[in-house]
Amino acid sequence: HTFEAKSASGMTYHEWTDEQKRKTKKIHLHYNWGLRGSTTDPPKQGYYTLQQTIRALGHEGRTIDIFKIDCEGCEWRTFRDWVSEDKPTALLHQILVEVHSNPAAARVFFETLREHGYVIFHKEPNIVHGGGVCVEFGFLKLDRTNK
Repeated sequence: HTFEAKSASGMTYHEWTDEQKRKTKKIHLHYNWGLRGSTTDPPKQGYYTLQQTIRALGHEGRTIDIFKIDCEGCEWRTFRDWVSEDKPTALLHQILVEVHSNPAAARVFFETLREHGYVIFHKEPNIVHGGGVCVEFGFLKLDRTNK
């Protein structure tokens, strides 16, 4: 898994995606690192937590309007970092995520996002590449007082 960023019209766009599915264009800035959970994955060279990534990109304390992640299963190990209250981070206003399969962590995943003020505004199965096992969800943070 890799991290990508591109900037257009004054907007910075960051996305984690599977490197083999990524099509490189001149407007993309590619970072050669992967995402790991701060409490679920041991430190590993080339993998950084969301908080480390936000800090490295200079986004600490900012609002990230759209956070798009497709990390081929790491969502189940990293989602707590998306809403962490005890680590320096940025507020994620919208979370667009493709979830893979249906592990035991799925219930806690959805409950955690709900408890932090997020609601589902979009749901679509990925029938082209995931055979319906992968589902794209869009979450919107409605309750901004609940960080």
